[in-house]
Amino acid sequence: MVESSRIFKFFVGLNVEFDEVQGRIIDRQPLPSLGEVFSKVRREESRRNVMLGKKLSGPVENSALLGTAAATSRNPNNQHHPNDKPRV
Repeated sequence: MVESSRIFKFFVGLNVEFDEVQGRIIDRQPLPSLGEVFSKVRREESRRNVMLGKKLSGPVENSALLGTAAATSRNPNNQHHPNDKPRV
């Protein structure tokens, strides 16, 4: 009951653009955990940002996609220079 209450409080704070995801989650029986609900909403937000071509920011900065984009922007011709440090 407490977990369900927290999930619905989380839904109240969501933007209307996530109503579709919210509906899919509510239709599931039993309700997933709060962590899983948060993960699903976060995944949808990331998917939309990628589809719309929005800049990545925040905790996603450590993603492989951003790391590749950052490396390309620093070195547009993808040429390695002797002074470049190896990327991890």
